[in-house]
Amino acid sequence: MPKYISLLRFTEKGAIYVQPLFVFNTNPIEGDDQNTMLLGLGTRLRLGKSRTYIVAEAAPVVSGYDAGIDHVSFGFEHRVGGHVFQITVTNALGTTMRQIALGGPHEDDWFIGFNLSRRFF
Repeated sequence: MPKYISLLRFTEKGAIYVQPLFVFNTNPIEGDDQNTMLLGLGTRLRLGKSRTYIVAEAAPVVSGYDAGIDHVSFGFEHRVGGHVFQITVTNALGTTMRQIALGGPHEDDWFIGFNLSRRFF
């Protein structure tokens, strides 16, 4: 799990994350800008006293090669015991840093995803 540069936590209600990213060799074509710097931003807000959260993240390009479409996603998260179920809507399918730096395939494309994770205490 990556270490976040900045984490602002609102007691049990939510958190804001900020993480600078620098990705080498992102330009698929020979050009001046071969590297990309992004600023990863995220938030997680709890709905009342439930175990349901609204989550959102974005990774806008700060400098370097820019493919034109910044990575953006939002969704809902629900905790059940040590499990977290998440349904997400995003404009990109990337999971690696290079894929996130390249953004989405087209500005009108949106995808629905589902994640299941387990937290060991």
